[in-house]
Amino acid sequence: LGQMYSSKYMPSIENKMIEQLWESKYNSMPGAAEENKAYQQRKTEERKAQREAEMRERQRIREEERREREEAVQREKLRKKHFLQNKEVLINKWKETRKLQGLVSGSYYAKAVVKEDGTVAAKTNFFATDQGVGDVSAFRNIRSVVCTSDGIVGLRNNGTCISTRVSKDCDAHLWEANQWQHVQELAAGDHHVVGLRSDGTCVATSIKWNVGYGYDGQSDVAGWRDVTAIACGYYFTIGLKKDGSIYYAGRGASGAEGWKNIVMIGAQGDAAFGITATGELKVAGKVRTDTIDHAENIIQITAFGGIAYALLLDGTVVGGRDKGYGEHAQKIASGVVAINSSGNSGLIMLKGDGSITTHGRISGSDMPSEKPFTSIESYRERIAREEALKKAQEEERRR
Repeated sequence: LGQMYSSKYMPSIENKMIEQLWESKYNSMPGAAEENKAYQQRKTEERKAQREAEMRERQRIREEERREREEAVQREKLRKKHFLQNKEVLINKWKETRKLQGLVSGSYYAKAVVKEDGTVAAKTNFFATDQGVGDVSAFRNIRSVVCTSDGIVGLRNNGTCISTRVSKDCDAHLWEANQWQHVQELAAGDHHVVGLRSDGTCVATSIKWNVGYGYDGQSDVAGWRDVTAIACGYYFTIGLKKDGSIYYAGRGASGAEGWKNIVMIGAQGDAAFGITATGELKVAGKVRTDTIDHAENIIQITAFGGIAYALLLDGTVVGGRDKGYGEHAQKIASGVVAINSSGNSGLIMLKGDGSITTHGRISGSDMPSEKPFTSIESYRERIAREEALKKAQEEERRR
C-alpha cells in the first residue's frame, strides 16, 4: 500500500513543491510585488467587465422575453378580433372541413381514400399481405373513412359502418362497428374508433387486451349526450356538447374536460385543441403550439411529432418544427381544404382539386393514387344531393 500511495501521490506533491519554489524565487525578485499587484488589478477589472457583460446579456434576454410576451398578447388580440369578425364563416368552414377530412385517412399501417363513386381505395403496409386483409372491395356508398393501427372503418351514406383489418394478427374489435346504425360522423385514434349518432349519442370500439398501452378508457362514451362533434387522439376521445362544454375519456389530454364555451375542436396524437366563442385557442396535452401562434382565421388544427399544424380560411397550412430546426411556423401548402395526420408519420392534405399532398415522413407514393373528387364544387353538389335525398326519406318515413 505504501508503494501504491507513493506512486500515486508523490508526483503531485513534488510538482507542488517545485511550483512553490519558483513562486518564492519570483516574489524575491525586484519589482515582483508591483507586477503582482498590477496583475491582480487586471484580473479584478476583467471579472468586473465579465459580470457587467453577463448582466447586460440577462437584461437583453429579459427584454426579448418581455417583447415576445407583448407580441404574443397582441397576436392573440388580433386573432380574436379576426375570429369575431368571421365567426360564422369560420364555424361553417370547420363543419365542412370535418366532412372533407373523412375523405382521406391514414395510420402507420394503412392509408385510405373515399373515391367520388363512394368506393374506397386503400394501401396497407408491407406485412399486411394475408388474404382478405386490408380488402376494401366491399366498401360501397361510403361517406367517410378512418384508419387505425388495427384496420379501416368506412361510414356508409345510410349511417351504417363496414370494417376490415390490416393484419390477421390485429385485434378483432373493429367488427363491432359493423353493427352500428344512425352514425353521422367517425373519429379514430391509434386503437379505437368512435361514432357520433344523429341523436347526439356516441358508440365506440377499442382494443381491450393491454390496459396502459392499447386501452385506457378511450371508448367509455356510452353516457355521452347532446354531442355535436367528436375527435380522437392516440388514447383519448373528446366530444363537443351543445352547450360548449367538453366530454373527455381516456388519457393523454387531461384538462380538456374543463373547457367551456367551445365552438370548434380537434385532436391528434397526445393533444386536444379547442377554440372558444371569443377566438381563444385552448390546448391540452403534449404539443408545441408556438408554430401556429401567428396564425389567424384557423378552421382546423392537427399535429404530428408533437408539433401543431393549422389550416387557415384561405387554404394555407402553417406549422413546422421548433426554431432549432429552421422550420419555425413555416408555410407548408396552399389551396388545401382539409388536413389529416397519418399517425406520427406526417400530414395528409386534401386540396381543392381533389389531389392529395403530404408533409413529413410520409410521401405521395404511400397514398392511394385515386382522387376523392374532381373539384370541391363537385363534392359540394354531391353532398347537397345526398342531404336532399336523406331529408326526403325522413319526410317519407314521417308520413
